[in-house]
Amino acid sequence: MSIIIEDIKEDDSVKKSIELLLDEYKLGLEATDRSRKTISWYMDILNRYFKFLHGNELLVPIQELGTKELIVYLIYLKTSSRWSEKGLKDKGPLSPFSIQGKVRALKAFWGWLLREDHIVTNPLKSFPLPKVPKLMIKILTEEQIRKLWNAIDKSTKWGVRIYAITLLLLDTGVRISGLVNIRLSDINFTERIVKVTGKGRKEREIPFSTTTKKELTKYHRSLPPNLVPC
Repeated sequence: MSIIIEDIKEDDSVKKSIELLLDEYKLGLEATDRSRKTISWYMDILNRYFKFLHGNELLVPIQELGTKELIVYLIYLKTSSRWSEKGLKDKGPLSPFSIQGKVRALKAFWGWLLREDHIVTNPLKSFPLPKVPKLMIKILTEEQIRKLWNAIDKSTKWGVRIYAITLLLLDTGVRISGLVNIRLSDINFTERIVKVTGKGRKEREIPFSTTTKKELTKYHRSLPPNLVPC
């Protein structure tokens, strides 16, 4: 159930029609095998947007909504705190990345509206994404890596496992979410390639070093024959 449905009246055709569109859009996302987390993210952003429009008497038929309403919403977002919409303690302004993500989600929804013939033209197609600062990725220093290795006791089976996993993580640069889903069958020891499933269930193959192969092999050999690696 979406946020805006709570105060819908029987004669409010505008809100009803938007509610139906949101339900249809959600089904479409589910049909394309989007993750529950991704779907929840999209729907939360859309529901908050339409709730804002309704609360500020800006809600009109979907065919009449466009850049003007989005600009008003952006001004609101830039002056809002991260938790103001939830009634919680103020924890500072929304980050530029968060605001850009909301605009991306709204543009994606309007793109879907056009593809599904709910609108004739897409007024948000050329709407520019809010700029975000370019941040340099902080990497571990040699000293930090050295301390990390020294903290692992490789004389134990657990230590062998942690060392192999950590080495694979640093060697390939995979996300934690991708790392935890790697199975033994995903590792090609001969070619030194690991298959990783990422966002949107997209699979890709990533090479790893001979050192990582050595430690993964050691971990594999330490497992009991009847244990299925996870």
